[in-house]
Amino acid sequence: MNTSDAHAFETELLGLLELYGKPAPTDAALALWWRTLEPFPWSVVSRALSLHAAECQFAPTPADLVGRIRALDGRPAPEEAWSIAVEATDEAATVVWTGEMAEAWGVAQPILEAGDKVGARQAFVATYARLVADARRTLVPAAWRASLGHDPERRTEALTRAVEQGRLPHQHAAALLPPPKPNGEIAAVAGLLAGNVHRLPDLQARNARRFVATVRAALAGQEPPRSEEASESA
Repeated sequence: MNTSDAHAFETELLGLLELYGKPAPTDAALALWWRTLEPFPWSVVSRALSLHAAECQFAPTPADLVGRIRALDGRPAPEEAWSIAVEATDEAATVVWTGEMAEAWGVAQPILEAGDKVGARQAFVATYARLVADARRTLVPAAWRASLGHDPERRTEALTRAVEQGRLPHQHAAALLPPPKPNGEIAAVAGLLAGNVHRLPDLQARNARRFVATVRAALAGQEPPRSEEASESA
């Protein structure tokens, strides 16, 4: 938070304490509240205040809100993180994970490759929990990244899902998508330009050839050819 958030912070905090029948804090106590929560963005602090009001029967302490804020960083719980990371065993799969998940997977992978799935999961969970605790203590935000598999359809699905979940920005994910497959007409036109023949229905073929002829004429600075229908009507 910054000083421009101070008024909104004080207003929401006093309102929350009033809900629980607590008196307004002294200036010294309010300053301590501010120093404790200042490292976090106001939007996250405000959400934590609202969640506390909705979910807890007791007045909050600064530690209560810090705990809620750390839980709002988007990092999955250890078991969910393991279920995501273990997909990396499939080279065709695209895995979207955090730095902590990737590092914990580096510890677990050799154990899994040795045939001990239970030991690998335990090693992953313990390492991941420690890394997440360290990151939250030092206020490091979650950083999601993609490990790309070679299956283009599964890559598209994984990246689309990551954008929908807010884990990857749209532009970054779009840059990682495989190129779209051309449809039949585009492929046919491209083939004609390249001198390759593609089987098309007669009307499609005529239209495609006319389009190619128009493009070639434009490139040569010539007038585009007239359509067969126009020639017949003339």
